[in-house]
Amino acid sequence: MQVVFLFLALIGTGLATAESAGPAAPDEDPVLKAGWQPVSERGGLRLYNRAVPGAAIPAALARVRIEVPPARLFSVITDYDRFAEFVPYVVRSRVVHREDGLRRVSQHLRFPGPVADRHYVIESRDSYTSFPQEHWRVEWRLVPR
Repeated sequence: MQVVFLFLALIGTGLATAESAGPAAPDEDPVLKAGWQPVSERGGLRLYNRAVPGAAIPAALARVRIEVPPARLFSVITDYDRFAEFVPYVVRSRVVHREDGLRRVSQHLRFPGPVADRHYVIESRDSYTSFPQEHWRVEWRLVPR
């Protein structure tokens, strides 16, 4: 089964989403309809960006087609306690609060070179709907300090 996995990082607002979606005709592509501009494509990974009002850095979106059942992909991208095992630069990721589809996750990232470590907390909301078709969605928001 093929799934389109979208990962969206809106730097200006601290919001990110990941979701599964079915294939779309070019004139119905929700990414292009939402104002995203194609930047590059390599190895099946498409990169887009768009301006964020009041932000110096544009928002970025990466899109890739992955052959995996959507439920499996959803379980991997919401397995925050194991992120350090498979997400580059994540040193620690730990769920610190859970309640009804909401999780608060503390993360520590370590980057090479002159980039400083990052410590932050995100809120993750996830949902699943089965009608009219199966749809999984995950949203991340940076928790203000």
